[in-house]
Amino acid sequence: MAKFVIEYSDRETIVERLCERAASLNISPQELIKRFIDSGMNDSDNSPSVAANNLDDFLVANGVLKPAST
Repeated sequence: MAKFVIEYSDRETIVERLCERAASLNISPQELIKRFIDSGMNDSDNSPSVAANNLDDFLVANGVLKPAST
């Protein structure tokens, strides 16, 4: 599992603001950060999704998951 560490100085208010925003949405700060990253990575490609035989294949075909290692 990949892990990224983000550090802020003690004077920055982003940590408190992020925690407050997450609490207002009833999610964890980590989940809010993931949402921000997902939104920021959106390439605005509104083309149709690629069809597949099952959910896992669908998610792989549409770039959400990497293929399962065999």
